[in-house]
Amino acid sequence: MTIEFTLPFVHGLQRPRTGKGFVYDTARNRADKKAVADAYREACYHKPFKAERNQPVRIYIKAARSLPKTTPKCVLFEHDTHKPDIDNIEKLVLDGLNGVAYEDDAQVIELKATKLPRSRCKDTTYVTVDFGAANLKESTWQS
Repeated sequence: MTIEFTLPFVHGLQRPRTGKGFVYDTARNRADKKAVADAYREACYHKPFKAERNQPVRIYIKAARSLPKTTPKCVLFEHDTHKPDIDNIEKLVLDGLNGVAYEDDAQVIELKATKLPRSRCKDTTYVTVDFGAANLKESTWQS
């Protein structure tokens, strides 16, 4: 079973903040994690599918960001070598799906993230969650 959804932003997970002797998550992190969970639930047609405790899961992420408005019109695309870092994008998606698509992100056996070249498009994050990961021979990363 595969579930695909999109997010209308490309954000990375921000560092936790400290104050008055405790550590807390930023408001943007909480809102983004909720947006990830809500988009997943919407993609499941309001009947969320949650992987069982030890069921393996694969996740594929593609992040597409727009070119800055100051970029000359003759430039059609450029490689996205700017923030957010790709590992922070992964962390946000994994944390947002934690407890919603699977019990724990330790169930993720394969994770592939790609930052697409920046072009004249809207910022979008494409996420695919694959629950049919029982057949490990399909993986292109195995040696």
